[in-house]
Amino acid sequence: MNGKNKKGKELENIPVTTYGKDGRYSERNQLFYDKYSGKLLSNKPHQKLTNAEKYANANYDVHVGSYFGIFGKILWFVTGLICTSLPVTGFWYGGENVKNKERKHYEKGSFISSLP
Repeated sequence: MNGKNKKGKELENIPVTTYGKDGRYSERNQLFYDKYSGKLLSNKPHQKLTNAEKYANANYDVHVGSYFGIFGKILWFVTGLICTSLPVTGFWYGGENVKNKERKHYEKGSFISSLP
């Protein structure tokens, strides 16, 4: 480790993140080490985080459904599948309604005579 972040800026301390459960990114401990001596400067375990920090850490888990385990992942998949199919079915049903209205007008006679 060269002591730089992703943007190339020098870091004062080296952050280390350890995860508590496999597949869960929300339950994590944050450790900070001095980049010159390697001494532990601070240890912030998951239990001592504020509710706002726990909520922010759980953002990814909630987004992908892993926060609720395998049931959550299946539920997220089915919900996403339904939501992505709604525009397609809307076009199908909308097109059928337009065709049916045109047929009704032609069955009654001329379009002008069918107006109120």
